[in-house]
Amino acid sequence: MAILSTLRMLTFGTSLVFSLIVLGLCANILSISGPLLVSPQLGLAVSILTLLTLVPMLVIDMTRKGLLTSWVIVELPALSILWVLWLSVGAETDAEDAVVSAFTDGSCDFFGDAQFTTVCNSYKALEAFGFLTWLILLAYTIVLLVFACIAQSRGNRAVWTSAVRDTDFFTKTAGNGEPSVNQYPGVQTPHENAYPPAGQQMYQNAPNPAQAMPQSGRVAYPQA
Repeated sequence: MAILSTLRMLTFGTSLVFSLIVLGLCANILSISGPLLVSPQLGLAVSILTLLTLVPMLVIDMTRKGLLTSWVIVELPALSILWVLWLSVGAETDAEDAVVSAFTDGSCDFFGDAQFTTVCNSYKALEAFGFLTWLILLAYTIVLLVFACIAQSRGNRAVWTSAVRDTDFFTKTAGNGEPSVNQYPGVQTPHENAYPPAGQQMYQNAPNPAQAMPQSGRVAYPQA
């Protein structure tokens, strides 16, 4: 389906861009503060995991058809795990930022130190991108699940083992992924009405009594 396939590309592309941004932010924070803070380490791990998950799914889906990584039943749990992790990144960053803000009155320039200001601003950006990526992945996961359930209700049992770009989620099917015959009322199946009923064929082949009788009522005898 073109709309959902486009939405999928936008979701994956935006998530990958945000993951790269978070990767840079976390690397910058850890280079200044060291391995003392939890949220930068979590954000670094989740961003790398997102890159390792979404990039192969996109590349394989564009180069090969029908592989396991493109199935809806595989994509749904994979994206669900990712949005849960991104929610954890946003929540953990918000919790740590709240502790720091309690001592600095919410100002990153409270101590007048350049490194502290950099870490503080990076924390706020990390929190924002964590929640944004969570919302994007969550929204697409819900939409994909709803579309898959609609296709299942319309008889498309193969929707769970199909790729998003190869599936028409709103087409009523016969149960195996093929379009239903009843969907096209003007089209008849092959060999339909190819032969008339047996009784009709018998009466059509029977001779007409009026044609079998002589027209003049006389019987012709052969001459010697």
